[in-house]
Amino acid sequence: MNLEESNSFLEEEEIKSKKKKTIIISIIICAVIIALLFIIIVILKYQDSLILKMYINGKQVNIPSDLYIEKEGVTYVNIKEISSFLGYHYTKGDYNQYNEEETSCYLENDYEIVSLSADNTKYKKYAVASPVAENKIADLEVVVKSTNGDSQSYLLDNPIQYINGSLYVPFNHIQDMLNIQIDVSQKNKIKIYNLEYLVNRAKNILSNSNYQTISGTYENLKAILYNLVVVSDGNTYGVISLENGEEVIGLKYKEITFIQNVQEFLIMAEDTVGILAKDRKYSYQTNGI
Repeated sequence: MNLEESNSFLEEEEIKSKKKKTIIISIIICAVIIALLFIIIVILKYQDSLILKMYINGKQVNIPSDLYIEKEGVTYVNIKEISSFLGYHYTKGDYNQYNEEETSCYLENDYEIVSLSADNTKYKKYAVASPVAENKIADLEVVVKSTNGDSQSYLLDNPIQYINGSLYVPFNHIQDMLNIQIDVSQKNKIKIYNLEYLVNRAKNILSNSNYQTISGTYENLKAILYNLVVVSDGNTYGVISLENGEEVIGLKYKEITFIQNVQEFLIMAEDTVGILAKDRKYSYQTNGI
């Protein structure tokens, strides 16, 4: 090998060496960038997990800054804001009274009116039994069994608050108040499901069973909030658990009505009336049913 060939060989080796170094450096830089991106993603996900999020029927909604407050260890929710997400019409003042009281209000949908006021530890629900054409929930024809204006009282653990011009209700009571289910099993995530969503879910659960006809009475549909469903074959009624599909009340009674404020079933068979109490593990309190 002459000198010229030797120099050429050395130059080629040097070029190859530089290319290898460049490739190694590029690989290292790419690895560092990927690692940094991974760290940034983890940090962003962690920060995002700290932000409270709310979902209605699986769809995320923007949370107003005044939606929730904490007071003396109790979480309260702005009833005007939360009810607007769920199709209620909010009116300030006392129900059936001609006033503009800021410290009281009533919420109205097609089937009932919820009346509440500050400093009270109870609220009332009034039946709206006026017939409306094609009243449906999840494609199920719905009727209100109660007489128009009939009411039920509901007790609260803590009084309703009037703060900064808004009414706030204890968070743990809005399920009964607004006929919803709430899932807070995931940190900083509040998942809310309204009655229509829950009726659809109940229909899907029952679709492969012998109990496919759900009672369209509005009062009975509210039993679904507690994972119970009133079913019918057209002549008789019963109650099925949505958790395990088992019969809670056999399909043999003339009439069944769910009483939401006490979460009990009023049962009629011929001339006899009975009560199925939730706190007795579905044992009967009857007069011979």
